[in-house]
Amino acid sequence: MDRCPICNAPYKDDQSTFCNDCGAKRPPAPKIVICKKCGAQLTSEDKYCDRCGEITDFGQMIEKLI
Repeated sequence: MDRCPICNAPYKDDQSTFCNDCGAKRPPAPKIVICKKCGAQLTSEDKYCDRCGEITDFGQMIEKLI
């Protein structure tokens, strides 16, 4: 089970919308994307594929900003 990014308290269940300890709204879960090179499952927040090292669309967007 994941934790609140504000106070680090665990969420009571997967359906919780708010933290029971501090009341902060739970951030949305990252979406699942597929690596274009090897087909591995990644999250939309990954910059590189952890299987083949290919840069993701998100990683390319970050590179352009730096």
